Amino acid sequence: MGRPPKIQAEHEAMLLEIVESDPTATIEEVRLELFRRCNVKVHDRTLASTLKRLGIERMPSHEVVTIEKAETDVPRYGYTDAHRRQTPEQTYPSCLIDAEWELVKDIFENEGGRGLPPRISRRVLVDAC
Repeated sequence: MGRPPKIQAEHEAMLLEIVESDPTATIEEVRLELFRRCNVKVHDRTLASTLKRLGIERMPSHEVVTIEKAETDVPRYGYTDAHRRQTPEQTYPSCLIDAEWELVKDIFENEGGRGLPPRISRRVLVDAC
Protein backbone atom coordinates (compact mmCIF):
# COMPACT_ATOMS: atom_id res chain seq x y z
CA MET A 1 0.00 0.00 0.00
CA GLY A 2 2.56 2.54 1.00
CA ARG A 3 2.35 5.90 2.55
CA PRO A 4 -0.59 8.23 1.77
CA PRO A 5 0.33 11.18 -0.47
CA LYS A 6 1.38 14.32 1.38
CA ILE A 7 -0.37 16.58 -1.11
CA GLN A 8 -4.13 16.01 -0.82
CA ALA A 9 -6.90 17.34 -3.11
CA GLU A 10 -7.32 20.57 -1.11
CA HIS A 11 -3.57 21.15 -1.34
CA GLU A 12 -3.71 20.67 -5.11
CA ALA A 13 -6.36 23.39 -5.33
CA MET A 14 -4.13 25.65 -3.25
CA LEU A 15 -1.16 24.84 -5.53
CA LEU A 16 -3.19 25.93 -8.54
CA GLU A 17 -4.05 29.21 -6.79
CA ILE A 18 -0.39 29.82 -5.90
CA VAL A 19 0.80 29.21 -9.46
CA GLU A 20 -1.98 31.34 -10.95
CA SER A 21 -1.17 34.22 -8.60
CA ASP A 22 2.55 34.18 -9.55
CA PRO A 23 3.29 32.28 -12.78
CA THR A 24 7.00 33.20 -12.66
CA ALA A 25 7.58 31.69 -9.20
CA THR A 26 10.27 29.06 -8.83
CA ILE A 27 9.61 25.62 -7.37
CA GLU A 28 11.19 26.72 -4.10
CA GLU A 29 8.98 29.81 -3.92
CA VAL A 30 5.88 27.70 -4.59
CA ARG A 31 6.98 25.18 -1.94
CA LEU A 32 7.49 27.92 0.67
CA GLU A 33 4.13 29.50 -0.16
CA LEU A 34 2.41 26.10 0.13
CA PHE A 35 4.04 25.62 3.53
CA ARG A 36 2.94 29.12 4.61
CA ARG A 37 -0.67 28.63 3.50
CA CYS A 38 -1.30 24.93 4.27
CA ASN A 39 1.52 23.98 6.66
CA VAL A 40 2.49 21.12 4.32
CA LYS A 41 6.21 20.45 3.99
CA VAL A 42 7.13 18.62 0.76
CA HIS A 43 10.27 18.01 -1.27
CA ASP A 44 10.87 19.91 -4.51
CA ARG A 45 10.61 16.68 -6.53
CA THR A 46 7.24 15.84 -4.97
CA LEU A 47 6.01 19.32 -5.77
CA ALA A 48 7.32 19.18 -9.34
CA SER A 49 5.69 15.81 -10.02
CA THR A 50 2.39 17.03 -8.55
CA LEU A 51 2.44 20.16 -10.69
CA LYS A 52 3.23 18.04 -13.75
CA ARG A 53 0.31 15.73 -12.94
CA LEU A 54 -1.93 18.83 -12.66
CA GLY A 55 -0.84 19.92 -16.14
CA ILE A 56 1.42 22.78 -15.04
CA GLU A 57 4.68 22.72 -16.94
CA ARG A 58 7.90 24.29 -15.71
CA MET A 59 9.76 26.52 -18.15
CA PRO A 60 13.27 27.97 -18.08
CA SER A 61 13.25 31.50 -16.72
CA HIS A 62 14.59 33.03 -19.94
CA GLU A 63 11.47 31.78 -21.74
CA VAL A 64 9.04 33.02 -19.09
CA VAL A 65 10.37 36.51 -18.44
CA THR A 66 10.72 38.93 -21.32
CA ILE A 67 12.59 42.15 -20.68
CA GLU A 68 12.06 44.91 -23.19
CA LYS A 69 14.53 47.73 -23.52
CA ALA A 70 13.07 51.19 -23.16
CA GLU A 71 13.70 53.41 -26.16
CA THR A 72 15.57 56.60 -25.43
CA ASP A 73 15.20 59.75 -27.47
CA VAL A 74 18.73 61.02 -27.01
CA PRO A 75 21.84 58.94 -26.36
CA ARG A 76 22.95 59.50 -22.79
CA TYR A 77 26.67 59.03 -23.36
CA GLY A 78 29.19 58.46 -26.10
CA TYR A 79 30.18 60.57 -29.03
CA THR A 80 27.66 62.79 -30.73
CA ASP A 81 27.97 65.00 -33.79
CA ALA A 82 29.40 67.72 -31.53
CA HIS A 83 32.39 65.45 -30.83
CA ARG A 84 33.29 64.84 -34.48
CA ARG A 85 36.39 66.41 -35.97
CA GLN A 86 35.76 70.03 -36.82
CA THR A 87 39.11 71.33 -38.04
CA PRO A 88 42.09 69.72 -39.74
CA GLU A 89 43.99 70.21 -36.48
CA GLN A 90 41.73 67.72 -34.68
CA THR A 91 43.25 64.38 -35.67
CA TYR A 92 42.13 62.13 -32.81
CA PRO A 93 38.60 60.85 -32.11
CA SER A 94 38.96 62.01 -28.49
CA CYS A 95 39.81 65.58 -29.48
CA LEU A 96 38.21 68.34 -27.47
CA ILE A 97 35.52 70.32 -29.22
CA ASP A 98 35.86 74.10 -29.25
CA ALA A 99 33.48 74.59 -26.31
CA GLU A 100 35.43 72.09 -24.20
CA TRP A 101 38.77 73.69 -25.14
CA GLU A 102 37.48 77.11 -24.08
CA LEU A 103 36.76 75.70 -20.61
CA VAL A 104 40.27 74.29 -20.07
CA LYS A 105 42.40 76.58 -22.24
CA ASP A 106 43.52 78.82 -19.38
CA ILE A 107 45.11 75.85 -17.58
CA PHE A 108 47.38 74.98 -20.51
CA GLU A 109 48.16 78.34 -22.13
CA ASN A 110 50.18 80.86 -20.13
CA GLU A 111 50.25 84.25 -21.79
CA GLY A 112 53.35 86.29 -21.05
CA GLY A 113 55.31 83.37 -19.69
CA ARG A 114 59.07 83.01 -19.91
CA GLY A 115 60.96 81.18 -22.61
CA LEU A 116 60.30 80.51 -26.24
CA PRO A 117 56.77 80.30 -27.59
CA PRO A 118 55.56 76.72 -27.97
CA ARG A 119 56.37 75.00 -31.28
CA ILE A 120 53.43 72.61 -30.91
CA SER A 121 49.98 73.90 -30.06
CA ARG A 122 48.93 73.13 -26.49
CA ARG A 123 45.56 71.99 -27.78
CA VAL A 124 47.21 69.36 -30.00
CA LEU A 125 49.19 68.09 -27.00
CA VAL A 126 46.06 67.84 -24.86
CA ASP A 127 44.15 66.12 -27.68
CA ALA A 128 46.93 63.55 -28.05
CA CYS A 129 46.69 62.49 -24.40
